[in-house]
Amino acid sequence: MSTDVFIENAIRYYGALNADSTQGYGLYSGKAGLIALCYTLHSYTGNDIFASKADWLLKELGSNISKVGTVYFGDGLTGIGWAIEWLSQNKYLQINTDEILEELDTRVYRTVMYEPGKSLRLDSGILGLSLYLLSRYRSKNHLTPRLKTLSHQECLVVLTDEMETKLGALEHEYDAAAIINLSQMIIYSGKVWQYKLNIETVERLIYRCIDVADNLLKKYNDTSSRLSGPLIQLAYARFYAGSILNLDSWMEQSRQYISIRSSSTPVADMDLSLVCKLYKDNLIGEEYYQLALESHAHLFSSPMHCLGVLSASVGNGGFCIENWGEYCLVG
Repeated sequence: MSTDVFIENAIRYYGALNADSTQGYGLYSGKAGLIALCYTLHSYTGNDIFASKADWLLKELGSNISKVGTVYFGDGLTGIGWAIEWLSQNKYLQINTDEILEELDTRVYRTVMYEPGKSLRLDSGILGLSLYLLSRYRSKNHLTPRLKTLSHQECLVVLTDEMETKLGALEHEYDAAAIINLSQMIIYSGKVWQYKLNIETVERLIYRCIDVADNLLKKYNDTSSRLSGPLIQLAYARFYAGSILNLDSWMEQSRQYISIRSSSTPVADMDLSLVCKLYKDNLIGEEYYQLALESHAHLFSSPMHCLGVLSASVGNGGFCIENWGEYCLVG
């Protein structure tokens, strides 16, 4: 399938939405995700209708931001802030995010430092807060105050330490949610490692995550497992970590696992964004890819899911994907 068809399907999905009545303002299924999709479609097509709609939605979001009560990523302020930062870094918006997100940065700092007991989850816990802070750390604003950068670093160090503490619980949890959390943690840790932040702890965390992942992959060696989708995601996260740390053995073992597991996993059990990413990295074959496209080509669960498929198939500078674990950084 050509990239034009993916874009056409995304436009068709957008056309079926009633953008004006989209509920909520958050990233996953609200207006923040829709804004990102509209700006992206404008960049692909040059059609000013998408840019005009994004501008209108952005103004509405700004006027109603006080209605967003939660700080967390899925439907709260850090997801919205992350989208604003991403739009700025990809030059869809010409803004200074240090100024726009100053109050949110302060709130996130307080949450990280003074609100213990957070879950690991991306949508409502540590991973989401970490993803927001990492996006802020790598912002490209002119003359960012050094204290702000240090504040982001401090928060990322604290959250990485919390992840390491919570990893122990995942060694005894074997459901889809635990596998997804582990996959997300591996991919996130690989991103942080590239910035050399808290390097010893992050590298130790990656190795510990891979040990837990290996145990899970061995435990569910039966290819008929109902957890095939999450397990393939976990194997991909392992492959990704190997590519970051230049460990060919991790990459090859993951490649073999994905090949065996995907051969017995119905395409209906796989999210299209994951299939596209696996195909792009030469981890699945042409036949399986085409079957998945025929099965899922027009099935998008939200603006973020649609954007995730576009990111994995067409490429778009790096975006957070909802669904196949709700989190993967592409690019």
